Amino acid sequence: MDADLAVEYYTNATITIDSPTDSDHIGYYIGYWLDRFVNPNETSPTFNRTGSEARDDW
Repeated sequence: MDADLAVEYYTNATITIDSPTDSDHIGYYIGYWLDRFVNPNETSPTFNRTGSEARDDW
């Protein structure tokens, strides 16, 4: 994203998750990075919390 007013389209994103990662946390990480890709200037409230308890609640 840049500061001009031109409409920009992004058609793909690559999310890489290192192994081993608990399968329950994979969805959290994918959701977080998709959120950052779609709206890089603001984080959804779901992802504002930090630490393992945030991932556990996901």
